[in-house]
Amino acid sequence: MAGSAAAAMSGPVGAVIGAGVGVGADFVLSKGVELVNRKAFEEDVAVALRTAQTEWHDQVVAELIRVVDVWMDDAVQLLLNAVDLTSSARPAGAVMADSGHPSSNR
Repeated sequence: MAGSAAAAMSGPVGAVIGAGVGVGADFVLSKGVELVNRKAFEEDVAVALRTAQTEWHDQVVAELIRVVDVWMDDAVQLLLNAVDLTSSARPAGAVMADSGHPSSNR
């Protein structure tokens, strides 16, 4: 009876021991490969990071330039509309108050 109990337990215990040995061997091999390939891995990561940073920078700068152009175009249009509104609100022949600009002293 003790022999059959030991035989029954040897299957699960053997599986646990085998799994432990397999995981341990995988860990040791993995660490060995890491030590051997560490420098190449770091260089690859550095290149990938620089590439991503450059692409991101180029896209952000291009979008910022586009947005500033839109803002400037809008500002010009708003100023032109404001000048049109102020000039149409004055009676014909009215002179604007002195703005301090040399051309306004005529």
